[in-house]
Amino acid sequence: MPNRRNKNDIQASTDREAAAEIVRLSQRVEQLEANFAPASGPAAGMDYEPRLRESLETCPIGVAILADDDGSRLFVNPALEAMLGSGTRDELLRADIADTWADQSLMAEVWSLLKSQKTLVNFEAERIRRDGSRWWVLMNTQPIVFEGIQASIIWHIDITGRKQAGEAAKESENRFREAVESLSDAFALFDPSDRLIFCNRMFHTLNPELSAHMRPGITFEDMVRDNIKHGRILAAKGREEEFVRDRLAQHRAPSGEAILSQRADGRWLLLREKKAPDGSTFLVNTDVTDLKLREDALRGEKERAEEANGSKSQFLATMSHELRTPLNAIMGFSDIMRTELFGALGDRRYRDYAEHIFSSGEHLLDLINDVLDLSRIEAGQYEPDLGEVNIAGVVRSSCEVMRQVAEGKGLGFDTSAIGSLPTIHADDRATRQILLNLLSNAIKFTPTGGEVVASAYLDSQGRVAITIADNGAGIAAEDMETILLPFTQVAPNTLATGGGAGLGLSIVKSLVELQGGELQIDSKLGEGTRITVRFPKSSILVGQSTAL
Repeated sequence: MPNRRNKNDIQASTDREAAAEIVRLSQRVEQLEANFAPASGPAAGMDYEPRLRESLETCPIGVAILADDDGSRLFVNPALEAMLGSGTRDELLRADIADTWADQSLMAEVWSLLKSQKTLVNFEAERIRRDGSRWWVLMNTQPIVFEGIQASIIWHIDITGRKQAGEAAKESENRFREAVESLSDAFALFDPSDRLIFCNRMFHTLNPELSAHMRPGITFEDMVRDNIKHGRILAAKGREEEFVRDRLAQHRAPSGEAILSQRADGRWLLLREKKAPDGSTFLVNTDVTDLKLREDALRGEKERAEEANGSKSQFLATMSHELRTPLNAIMGFSDIMRTELFGALGDRRYRDYAEHIFSSGEHLLDLINDVLDLSRIEAGQYEPDLGEVNIAGVVRSSCEVMRQVAEGKGLGFDTSAIGSLPTIHADDRATRQILLNLLSNAIKFTPTGGEVVASAYLDSQGRVAITIADNGAGIAAEDMETILLPFTQVAPNTLATGGGAGLGLSIVKSLVELQGGELQIDSKLGEGTRITVRFPKSSILVGQSTAL
């Protein structure tokens, strides 16, 4: 139904300039009527109609004058001709006005009101041009007498662009609401004055007690206070007003960081808020209860695992100490026997047996020492004993210790690439252990006829680097991470000539990192392995160098 409102409301649906023009012209028509309209008889007020036509012809607003009795057009101005888009003025005056209305029932209702001399203000209608195209018009009416006939002036403003923009905005809003409703998170939008504009179903689901009150217009503060009043927010207990103050400050100037909080019902919510350029606030709540429970369970498992690992390390350390004492006795006595310190044993086989006992004891002692070292490292009890280290001398002496083993296996052993190096700040004992472990592995996994190469140099970044390379068994790509784990060995390899606890590389990595260095392993299965230890550049003692 057309909206009959006061002229003061005229600008509610259109732009201010057009609205002001309609008011001015309406007042002009009323003035002409008052000054020139016929008082009685056909000759009275003859200046009225020409003056009215002159005003309407030049009017930028589309104007039509319709007879109240039959709805025929008595006058159409050029502005309306342009709006209608086709046909001459005579054709427009003769055309059936009903053909130009998309909604015939609305036209009938309007016409009924015009017949009763009603003034209509700001009503919208969809109209049809002669070419079939449709357009939207905002109309205002004013009763007059024209050509001696009771008629109505109808002012036309084309609002097609505004209607299309409104429809596009409505469509965009509908898409936005559909997208928000499809979220698995709770979503709410508050206007710049912190009143609720919209929230999705999930927001109601997460706040069932508030659902009945959660209508557009409710303030954010009222929502917070209602939650506190019913004891839903654990963090607010005992400090209600302080919590409200802090929460409002946080809401009005959000940091963008997600905030985790627990509700009284045990649920955990992750809250994120963000300000829009227009001052409105987006609020997103994610129910992370299941994730939090899994996280707590994993944390408990981790703590239990760490506790068990600590117990394991303590047990291994204790057992290793307990084993080492009798083992030292076995090795001591077997050494006396194999060297025949107190005289000949007689049968040579006794000496061979003693040799085997000593060799096995020595191997077992190495394993026990590895376990002890790892236990100390895992327990955080291994403190590097840092001091000045002649790194070139350490590399050379370590290589000389292992040279006899390598040559005894029929391997080439190249140390020619050990250059002149500066003195560094490092742990001498740990560095020797690193080198002996790496050299031992290289020899162990290189077949007879192969070669082990040791080199020491300054790398491209000026760091002291030591590389041990071999052309032995190599390591498969999928085993590269596994080999660095304690008590882990890759698939058995027939090239290995000795056993082990699987601790060598794990200890090497730990000892390197404890000194601030890094370990790099490059290997290809069947082609060999290249392991490089790099000490931090800061470990170099300026002005000191050692040559071999």
